[in-house]
Amino acid sequence: MRRRISMKKSRIRTQSDLYDIILRLLIAILTYALLSAVVYIPFMSQIGHMSESVVIRSYVEKSGLPECDDSQNTEYLRAVEYNRSIETIRSQTPFFYRGASEETDAYRALLPGTGGVMCIIEVPSVGICLPVGHGTSDEVLETMAGHVYGTSLPVGGISANCVIAAHSGSTSSRLFTDLGRIAPGDTVFVHVLSRTLTYRVLSDKDISVVLPYDGRIEHANSPEYDVPYFQIKNGDDILTLYTCTPTGINSHRLIVQAHREETDEKIKQTHELYPSVRHTRSLIFCILLGLIPILGTMLMLKRII
Repeated sequence: MRRRISMKKSRIRTQSDLYDIILRLLIAILTYALLSAVVYIPFMSQIGHMSESVVIRSYVEKSGLPECDDSQNTEYLRAVEYNRSIETIRSQTPFFYRGASEETDAYRALLPGTGGVMCIIEVPSVGICLPVGHGTSDEVLETMAGHVYGTSLPVGGISANCVIAAHSGSTSSRLFTDLGRIAPGDTVFVHVLSRTLTYRVLSDKDISVVLPYDGRIEHANSPEYDVPYFQIKNGDDILTLYTCTPTGINSHRLIVQAHREETDEKIKQTHELYPSVRHTRSLIFCILLGLIPILGTMLMLKRII
């Protein structure tokens, strides 16, 4: 009788131990899942930064930046000629963009760069440094900023308006997420071929939140919609940055316009180190973020075992 009772107690202890082990494993799995969810967005954002840095560094090395290369003048002059050809049209006609289907092979052949990158956009004050591709197709905007087809190319001109668009709130990269922190007085740099163009946000009037164009002709020239901000103004060299807002809702568009000014010779060299530094920091940050779920789970197991 005693032997049967002892065996029964042993089975109960075995079952209790099994339940205890399962409970601990569930706690460990839940801890890992929770910590992984917390670090997922910043982790993917840093991965995006690393990818951007690789593309930027490749563009910088193959385009000859920051040293000036006379062999690139032909490519630069072709882009300038393109801007002159659309200057009159875009200053007189409302701009209507219908998407990547309008883009032509001739357009894509302008400023071909490396890997489809036509230039690099840099806003130091808010930590933006992005490659810019041709057009605003889903494929382009998934990994970089895009030049809006039909607007001036990013080489400037007496009368020009280059529009560059990017997503905000993406889980894979910050892209233009921080554009809303830009302020009057901030500078924006465009690194194209062997040149650096400098633009400055002059006042609060250069920062606008408007509605996306709804296709109605009567709204084509309304300052409450985005279309007028794509227009060329005679005698003004403008760089227009365009993104959705508020983040996650995307009901409106944030538009920042910066005006061309002379580039300080010292500034031309700052972008050379920036991508490499950011790449190293992103790599270290990714490693640290990746360790958080693992270390957190190990500590939790240590406490419950």
